[in-house]
Amino acid sequence: MAEEEILTVKQSQLIELIIAGKTQEEAATTLEVGARTVARWMTLPHVKKAYEELKSDVSLQVREKIKGLSDKALDALKDSLECKSSLVKFQASTYVLERVAPAEKQTQQSQEDERIDANLVPYMTNEERITVADIIQRAKERKVEAEEKITPIRKHA
Repeated sequence: MAEEEILTVKQSQLIELIIAGKTQEEAATTLEVGARTVARWMTLPHVKKAYEELKSDVSLQVREKIKGLSDKALDALKDSLECKSSLVKFQASTYVLERVAPAEKQTQQSQEDERIDANLVPYMTNEERITVADIIQRAKERKVEAEEKITPIRKHA
């Protein structure tokens, strides 16, 4: 059973530089090694593994920070919605609605797409999808109108 190799100091520094956004060439210059050496190191299994682990750790840390900031931002937005200033309330409300409405429209568009033959959707333009969605919406409205007219007749029958 082969022993797992240990990173050298320079390999460890290389990984940190790459994670920080440096190119392999920039890292080679910083570490005062050749670009081919850096390229070779990045193919070594223990270097790849260390790189992936650090990248995963950094990614997790970033997600946790973003979540913490998101919670603070939502609290601040909630406070703004409860503010006494009408202008602040209006701006906060507008901010929320501008972000919620597109998401709801996207969901509605997806639901409309489900009613269309799935094999055809990739071949439709956005304009055609909107036209189909409009047709479906008008048909729904006519259905509601027809049901409203029929309901009183059914009650009297």
